[in-house]
Amino acid sequence: MKPNIKIAIIDDNQVYRFIARKLFQKATPLAHLIELYDGQHAIDFLISKRNFPAELPELIFMDINMPNLNGWQFLDELRKINIASYAPAIYIVSSSKALEDTRIAATYPEIKGYLVKPLHMPEIQALIPESK
Repeated sequence: MKPNIKIAIIDDNQVYRFIARKLFQKATPLAHLIELYDGQHAIDFLISKRNFPAELPELIFMDINMPNLNGWQFLDELRKINIASYAPAIYIVSSSKALEDTRIAATYPEIKGYLVKPLHMPEIQALIPESK
């Protein structure tokens, strides 16, 4: 059981982030939650922590459709910044059920899963190491 797992929620919808935060807090009360409002904010955060690997999120739950950098652009930028030995488990969390989005997600080996909003507690518990 990993008590202080770091989880990033990347989504431009403030209401969704609030709900997700509450679900994650219930599923894993000792987790450190990082809320980021779009892909660019997330990239800036990761760059600011690149020399502090213990502060980087181990799990990332990310929306696709966001301003500035969308989810796909975030993944492309994450590859470019190339933080040594950093390989978070990334999950897409989207309201989109479009086959094209799931097809694109499958082209990114960094993506461990594609979840459709809204998230539910059993889904979260299945993905958080300390909840298993």
